Amino acid sequence: MSESQSKSKRKLEALFVLRDKWAFGGGLFTIVLAVGMKFLVGKIYSSHEARVLLNALIDPSLYLGSAMITGSGTILALMLTILGLARRVEKGFDRAFYKQVKRISTLSTVALIGSIFTMLCMTVPLDKADNVPAAWFTIIYYALSTAMILLSGLLITIALMLMSTVSSIITVFAPEPED
Repeated sequence: MSESQSKSKRKLEALFVLRDKWAFGGGLFTIVLAVGMKFLVGKIYSSHEARVLLNALIDPSLYLGSAMITGSGTILALMLTILGLARRVEKGFDRAFYKQVKRISTLSTVALIGSIFTMLCMTVPLDKADNVPAAWFTIIYYALSTAMILLSGLLITIALMLMSTVSSIITVFAPEPED
């Protein structure tokens, strides 16, 4: 491998690291924004209030959780497609590209499992449960809203990482500029 190729690969790897930092920053920004909105709602002072807020949170969380499951599953399938494409194409993709695909796949798997687990927890009919201690509703409300916030931030991170990966694919397939 020539020195110019080696330098080019190092630049591309550095670009992926920089783009990953932006992606994680985007996810962190989403989490901070959502936590800030929770603080604007205010503290829950009674278990009755927590029960009302929990019932109001369940329906939107079911939709969001379903979208997260669908999105994460689709992203995993697309990562397999990208790997198949990369192997068939005569133009080579470097190690940084494959690391990026692996990171996206890992984060998508975490999002998929987290979303499924969160959806599973929401299937418990808490509004019909009379023997659940009243203080638990506050804990359950905060746990559910925290899970939704973290999963949303994770999906924003994945989306930004996907954008980076697509950019690198376009770079490989783009026609060379004519002199």
